Amino acid sequence: MYQLTIPYTSLAIVALATPDVSDLKMWMEVPFFFFMHYALLVYPIYFLYSGRISVLPSSTGSDGMVSNFLKWWTLSCAYFALFYFGVAVPLSVVFGINLNYMLSPPPSPDDMISGPNFRLQSTLCCAAVFFFIQFVVTAAAVFGRAVRKIPIPSSRKSV
Repeated sequence: MYQLTIPYTSLAIVALATPDVSDLKMWMEVPFFFFMHYALLVYPIYFLYSGRISVLPSSTGSDGMVSNFLKWWTLSCAYFALFYFGVAVPLSVVFGINLNYMLSPPPSPDDMISGPNFRLQSTLCCAAVFFFIQFVVTAAAVFGRAVRKIPIPSSRKSV
């Protein structure tokens, strides 16, 4: 399940690229914001680099490269949608707190995400970014294996 953290690094990248610290007022809240988002970025990279997780299919499994990629991307999008629409929206409405921008859209350059359907727009943008990050990391893992001349597991059975 640590493989789900790979596409979610895109959320930390976006938060670090366009930080919204306008409502952070308490002591050490701004440094904590940056520290936590950098930690969310470094944590999966460390696990990938150390070999504790891999985005490539296992040699014992029957998944091919594409099906493994799509399985983890779909699962990450499903968990994201389940959390944001099943947990964050109801909590935001009940408590009146803009938890993860569920009540009003996030500040974005040129108001990219706005209007009455901003949650759906945001979810679709996140799905596209999850796909991109998952693709980049998978391509880097394939390239790394090719450089080290480690065979990549395949779902095809040799005859």
